[in-house]
Amino acid sequence: RGLLQSWGLAARGEEQVKGMIRQAMADLEARLGGKDYFHGTGAPTELDVIVSGFLMNMLDSVGNPWACEAVLKD
Repeated sequence: RGLLQSWGLAARGEEQVKGMIRQAMADLEARLGGKDYFHGTGAPTELDVIVSGFLMNMLDSVGNPWACEAVLKD
């Protein structure tokens, strides 16, 4: 609970948190713009690896099942 408070999430309702997660996923998708990698290169860059790691962590997020749901959409 302390960590959620420090992130400003503890006081937010379920729908608001879900909306924030959906918006973050939409922003990432828009930033990719149909490309395979963020910088449009033929291989992943450090940014791609970092974002990928973050998303993989969300897939195993026991504390927030909506995060996994958002990553797996489509």
